[in-house]
Amino acid sequence: MKILLHELFGEDCRDLLQGKKLYGMIFPRLKNKESVELDFTGVKTILFPFLKEAFGRLMNYFEKTAVQQRLVFCNISPELLQRINEYIEHADRLDTHTSDRETLENLFEDDMLEEDQSEF
Repeated sequence: MKILLHELFGEDCRDLLQGKKLYGMIFPRLKNKESVELDFTGVKTILFPFLKEAFGRLMNYFEKTAVQQRLVFCNISPELLQRINEYIEHADRLDTHTSDRETLENLFEDDMLEEDQSEF
């Protein structure tokens, strides 16, 4: 599947609604392990709310490598590509940090339970 971003959003990909629309188009394809080509011809701006809704939500369901392998960026400036890649890296680190924190909380809870049980 090929998505022409300029036809959908014009030269500025900036808001949550645009990102949500793109996410809705991409998610089912990635879920079916299909590739999606994103054509950035004519796109000049990509803002954080768009990135968060379009790509951040993908990172909630897929590993970073799956997203990177299945999304094909074409006709994109080096600056916009760098912005997207930096956002994906940030979202992946945030997800890893959250997972690490949850693991530590679970371990702490397990330790507390063992400590409570040993008192009996």
